[in-house]
This record gives sequence, C-alpha cells and structure tokens, in this order.
Amino acid sequence: MFPPPAVNRHITSPSPLPRRNGLSAQDCLTTTNATVRPRKSRFRAGVLLLVTGLLTAGGLAGCSSSPAEEAPSSFAPATTQTPTATPTPSASWPVRIADDPTWTANQLAAVQVVDRYNEIRCIQADDPVHADFLPLIEVATDPQYSIDVKNTINMANIGRYTQGGCIVPVKRMVAQETVVSGRPEIEVRQCNEDPPDSKAFENGVEVSLGNPRVEYVYNVQWLETEQQWRVALLTKGSTTC
Repeated sequence: MFPPPAVNRHITSPSPLPRRNGLSAQDCLTTTNATVRPRKSRFRAGVLLLVTGLLTAGGLAGCSSSPAEEAPSSFAPATTQTPTATPTPSASWPVRIADDPTWTANQLAAVQVVDRYNEIRCIQADDPVHADFLPLIEVATDPQYSIDVKNTINMANIGRYTQGGCIVPVKRMVAQETVVSGRPEIEVRQCNEDPPDSKAFENGVEVSLGNPRVEYVYNVQWLETEQQWRVALLTKGSTTC
C-alpha cells in the first residue's frame, strides 16, 4: 500500500480554493497513492453538492523530472529560526524529537514547516466537512496541496474521521539542501507515532488505524515568489520505524 517513488517533481504554486465553513492519527497524512484516514466529522447530507466545485478547482499540476544536484550555498535565503521546544517526556504519550543543533537555518525552517503542516492536516481531519483550506496554502504547494484537498473532500463524503490527538515525530533525518528542477529542496524523513488514544471512525463505526508508527518522507521546496518553504510532496517510507 505504499506509493512508488515520485517521478514528476516539477511543482507549480497552487491557487487557493474558496474558504469553506468550519493529522491527528498517522493516516490523516495524505500521500500520492494513499487515502487519508480522517478525524472527527459531523457528516451532513448535501456535502456532495458542496464539494463538487472544490474538486473541479483543485486539479493536480503537470510535472517534469530532473535529477537532484548539490545546491550552491545560500541558494535559498537563510533566515534566523528559533528551535522548537522539546516537551517533557511522558510514560504514555510520544515525545517530539528535539531539534538538531547542527542543522542550518534552512533545515530548521523546513522542519518547522513540516510540523505546522501536520498540525493543519490534523485540524482539517477533525472536521473534513467544514475544512478550511486557506491555512494549508501557507505550508503546502502543488502537487501535495491538491492531493490533500481532494482527500479531505473524500473523507467528508464517506464520513471518515479520527480523534485522539495529532501524530508526533519521534525520529527525524533532515537532508542537506539540494536543487530539484531548479528549486531548492530539503528532504525531511521522519517516524510519526500515533498518540495512545488515537482512533479512526467511518460513519460512526470504529475502524483500524494500522501500524501506530510509520515513516513519512516530506519533500520541502523553496518558493521564490512566496519567499518561504512549502511541503511539495509527501510519501510513505517504511511501515515500521
């Protein structure tokens, strides 16, 4: 059930979708070939009509591929970043891995974008019917942005949701900055763990969440027009980590 390595890597900036009214568990994350598992939803009749326009607006961007090469130093402007505080360890709750003090400013910025991306996907999966996609545009770009929109709408349509808290990165590897298709890119590979109380439901019936620990690979790219880093592609890595 894991997606093949991404081939099409040329990313285009997305157009925001209209605001709608209104991850939590591992499977709230949307990969290129995987349907997300949603969070708490108050599924309502008529959502199919509501989301038809969004599906039409959220098409995937066409891409082309070129091999990665070492990025020249300071290709993307480095900004001062404050490391994220590490929570106090808990016997039952997974603890976010501490930031590596040897990371560059751009590596730290890419990690913080990934953390924020996961938080926003949690909020959207909490209530897919009323998901607001405007915050997502601040941390994601196509093709991942459009993939997430489509899957969130699918979650609303079938009444899927999760509850119990967001995934926690317990292991993390951050690659050096490279250039892919003319854009600076940093790969963040991390092991995400479900909180102990995480559950998934479909139309009110609890369903399996699968492995509580799954590795994900985030390809974070620098958008020159926005002057910020964005998650451009998310894929599953190992089933255990």
